[in-house]
Amino acid sequence: MFTPITQLLPERTGVGSFTLASTALGGHYHSLFEALTESRHVYLDQGLLHLGQRNTDILEVGLGTGLNDLVTWAEADNKGLEVNYSALEPFPLSPRSIAAVGHIAITGYQVWKTDTMP
Repeated sequence: MFTPITQLLPERTGVGSFTLASTALGGHYHSLFEALTESRHVYLDQGLLHLGQRNTDILEVGLGTGLNDLVTWAEADNKGLEVNYSALEPFPLSPRSIAAVGHIAITGYQVWKTDTMP
């Protein structure tokens, strides 16, 4: 049975962006130094762009807050790439928790409708 993670608290990173701190998991969803730089390095510089392919399949194990998916989608859209992105997440976050980390503010990409969140 699915048990949602509770007690997720937004925590400011060293550069002013936010991550989520989980007391249940005993850790953070992103680097405390800079989440966007980490995602761009892993998913773009050493992943999508490093492959040099126009069509790519990606499987992410642990979607978390969706930041890796977001930066990959934006880069693929910007460069006209086709990406089939699949993610497995045993503990999906609520839209409110995802909005709390401010991906829209740090990336500039508007993909979630925050006005309809519970």
